[in-house]
Amino acid sequence: MLSALILFPKVVSAWPVKLSGMLSARQTSTANQAPIVASSDLWASVITNVAPIMTLVGERNAKEFLRVSSSHDQLFLMATAPLGILSLMICAIRLSGPRILRRLTGREGDPKSEALVEMTPLSTAPATSVYTKHAVEIKPSEQRDDVAFVCAHIKQTDRVLEALVSFKHILRSRVDKVNSDSDGNASTDQEDYELVLGMKRSFLTAEQTAKFVTAILDETRDIEESLVIRVESTSLSFRRTGISPTQTAPTTTSKRRLITKLPNLGTVLAGICSLIATGGVQVAGYYSGGPQIGTTALKTLVMGLVGYFGVAVFTFVLLLIIKQEVEVEPQDLGSVFDDADVVWTFSDSRHAQHQTFDKPRHRNLVQASPKKQLSSRKRQATTSFVSAGLMGSYVVYYLGVRVAVWWVAFGELLIIWVSAVFRAWIIRGFLKANDGELGEHWLGIFRDDLSESLLETVAIMEHKTASSNTSKNNREKTVSSPVLKEVTSSPSSESSNIDSEKTISCADGSIRYGKLDTMKSLTESCTLVVAKPIRQSLRNWSGCEDIMKVALEVAKHVCQSQIFGNPGHRLDIPGIPSFKRIIRFRLMVYVPGILWKANTDLDYILTEDLDLPNLYRDILKIFHLCSEVTGTIARHDALTKEASAEVSNVLCGPLADIPHCTLPDDCKMTLTGLLVKLRSQNPDDMKAYTLDQSLLLPTIQLATMYESYRDDRENLFSRIQELQNGHTDKLRLSGGKYLSTLEAVFEERKIWQHFMKPKLEQESSRAALQPRDATSGLYGKPARRQATKREKRKERFWLQDMAFRNRPGNPGQ
Repeated sequence: MLSALILFPKVVSAWPVKLSGMLSARQTSTANQAPIVASSDLWASVITNVAPIMTLVGERNAKEFLRVSSSHDQLFLMATAPLGILSLMICAIRLSGPRILRRLTGREGDPKSEALVEMTPLSTAPATSVYTKHAVEIKPSEQRDDVAFVCAHIKQTDRVLEALVSFKHILRSRVDKVNSDSDGNASTDQEDYELVLGMKRSFLTAEQTAKFVTAILDETRDIEESLVIRVESTSLSFRRTGISPTQTAPTTTSKRRLITKLPNLGTVLAGICSLIATGGVQVAGYYSGGPQIGTTALKTLVMGLVGYFGVAVFTFVLLLIIKQEVEVEPQDLGSVFDDADVVWTFSDSRHAQHQTFDKPRHRNLVQASPKKQLSSRKRQATTSFVSAGLMGSYVVYYLGVRVAVWWVAFGELLIIWVSAVFRAWIIRGFLKANDGELGEHWLGIFRDDLSESLLETVAIMEHKTASSNTSKNNREKTVSSPVLKEVTSSPSSESSNIDSEKTISCADGSIRYGKLDTMKSLTESCTLVVAKPIRQSLRNWSGCEDIMKVALEVAKHVCQSQIFGNPGHRLDIPGIPSFKRIIRFRLMVYVPGILWKANTDLDYILTEDLDLPNLYRDILKIFHLCSEVTGTIARHDALTKEASAEVSNVLCGPLADIPHCTLPDDCKMTLTGLLVKLRSQNPDDMKAYTLDQSLLLPTIQLATMYESYRDDRENLFSRIQELQNGHTDKLRLSGGKYLSTLEAVFEERKIWQHFMKPKLEQESSRAALQPRDATSGLYGKPARRQATKREKRKERFWLQDMAFRNRPGNPGQ
């Protein structure tokens, strides 16, 4: 013991000499290894330590990429130069990992819906695509009143067949979507869309038009080209909610696929370049040692390459796992929307505020919704395995890069950040407002209230008519009409009208289809087909609604003794029961003293919806569609002073004294010209009362159609009465006691004779009073209905519980 204590100071004093000798020997030995010697400097050591760790960080970048990426080529680009590996792994664990891993990462209590909103391109519930003045943004909550519509509008096209095929495809895809998700999918409950088709100058009989419209709506029927050639032009509008502002997809025939058709070649090449550059940097670091390359450098190269390729593969698989939580549904709009003249806008939920945006790269609009299937054990095991493989690969990659020459780590860090900049440049949102002029962006222009909407619609009609006249004059000056000669003529198979066609050969060799002189007996017509949205009401009430209240009351009274003259044709479309009947009539406009009647027929489809928003939106669409329709004006004697005062009180506004020189009797005038004249009857600093009154007679015409040809005739209340009862004030009139004066004016001017006819005796007489039956108190609802899946499941559990309680020997019996 004593000798040990004596020798201890000598041993301790000799340690520094031995340690310094060991360090110098180690430095001497490492000097022979070029990669390690190159990283001996302090700043180089910092780079080799920190650079590989940079691939782990970048949470915001990783989450933003997951929200905007939409295809496999974009995922491949991220996997070859990953940024935020740790965040990607935690995202996958939050979405589909087992509970033990979620508990390990501290994410067990996070709702899956919150994770979906944060890390996927979700655009439907539980997220919402919201309208702002600058862009469409995704909000992590359900905001039905702020939802954004993405709109595409074709003003007018002569590619009639393509427009009709596009309309049919979009409509049937929406109908099939709703029918397939009738089990209560949240995204379907929030989804809203509108599809508007307007056909102008169609030389078809009423029966042909009904057959034509049925073929357009029914997926089991083909559109006949013999009828298509009789339509001169069409307009087509489509808008829909739930569109992702960051995604587009190429055309595809398959439904709900995550990857659509061929990947983007530029993105794939960028990913391959990142792959080659990263491997090339490591190989260059290996050969930079010169002739002194040893086994250590070779092991470093192998570790770096194996680790990198492992990180790339496992990252790509992890991204696929995350993307499979979302169902991407592209909506193909058809080739007709590829034209440069298509107007692309996004609007608020009321369709009143619009912003234009640049045409998307593809005509597909993408909706991203949560997948219905729950996470399975196989999916959880896959997530666990891939996460473990990713971490193991990263450790091997880190060790390989750590001991390599310092500029290898720096070069790979540079590649990662250059790739991140490239991703941010090519993957960006497209629903951003530009400085384009709005102009005509829908069939019927809508603002915050109906009066403003009517004024804006008339302004667009006036501008459109002026532009059409200018282009027509320029065409007549610059383009000479081709020399035509009749080749053959063949009468049409329709014998109810004198319809016949002829084939015309032009001097340039082209073939045209024309009409024989006998077509003069068949007037042209317009057709409006609307698949109506859920959100229709405007934000504010205006004086136009007061005019429509008067019209509804007048229509209710006249339908007690009369019925709309043309019953039209009944529609029975499979899967679309909302389209009931198509009716042909002549549009009429009445303001006190003047009656305008169109010389062109209008085909209008009755639906099961009768309410104020439905009526005024259809009327504005009709005005816009019939902007170039010519009508005849009939002037009437001025009302007496007393009658004029009473009618003024009923219509809630002053009556204009329109000069005879402005609108002479029996003159021909387009609907646009008439509405512009009516707008000018009131000073600019006053409300356009006279223009608002132009809604009176069109509202009466549509309301009498709905009232005359309703399906549930056994209902005690009239359909108009049901509409009035749905409002708190019952749509009472402020000047209701003078309504009889206005009705007397209609009788005196024989307005009803233009579109109404007396009811038959059996239709007007009331049936005998019957006693109440077993359906009393159901208020029109069916006595029995099919139980929902939730109710069936609840009933099954209740029966199982009752069977358990009633089993023999149960102590709780």
